[in-house]
Amino acid sequence: MEHLQIVPTEDPFGLRLSGEIDMGTAPALHEALVLAMTGGRSITVDMRDVTFIDSSGLKVIVSCASEVSTDEPLMLKDPSEVVRRVLDLFGIEKVPRIRVVGSEGI
Repeated sequence: MEHLQIVPTEDPFGLRLSGEIDMGTAPALHEALVLAMTGGRSITVDMRDVTFIDSSGLKVIVSCASEVSTDEPLMLKDPSEVVRRVLDLFGIEKVPRIRVVGSEGI
C-alpha cells in the first residue's frame, strides 16, 4: 500500500499530491484541503504524481469543492493518466466548482 504525500504549494497556491488517494489517505487529503481553503484563495491541486484514486478520494474533492469560498473553481491540475480515466468515468467535468486543467483531452 502506497501512502499519500501532500505538499503545500505557493505558485500556484494549493497542494501537490503524490501516491494513492483511497479510504486510508482520504482523511489526510480532506484535512489539507480544508486548511488550504481557510486562506480564501483559489486552490490548485497538482495530481500529476497521483497513482490511484477511489470513490473516497473523489468524495473528498467534490465535498471540498462545494465549500470553496472563492468564485474560482477547485483546480485539478495535470492528473495522471490513471487518475484522469477515473475522473472521466465519474463525470468530474459536470461537477460544479471543479475544473480539470493541463491533462489530455482538455
